[in-house]
Amino acid sequence: MAITPHAGRFIPLPGNGQKCPVTGLCRASIYNKAAEGELRLIKIGRSVRLDAEHAAQWLANQPTHTVKRTLPKKASEQERAA
Repeated sequence: MAITPHAGRFIPLPGNGQKCPVTGLCRASIYNKAAEGELRLIKIGRSVRLDAEHAAQWLANQPTHTVKRTLPKKASEQERAA
């Protein structure tokens, strides 16, 4: 069996209760994002696959989160600082 250049590009969707190794999303969220046009799914026979390259690009283009406050120090840390 010959390996095609796209052999690892299309990955199976995660099973129930699992997360996608590329996006971290569950199966339902992947279908929702595909319905919104954000992720690309393809059908190979009866199997639905996620375009991993497209998903990695989509993830890289998501906005970053900025932390606006820090958590208060624990009592033991405050005693050491004093």
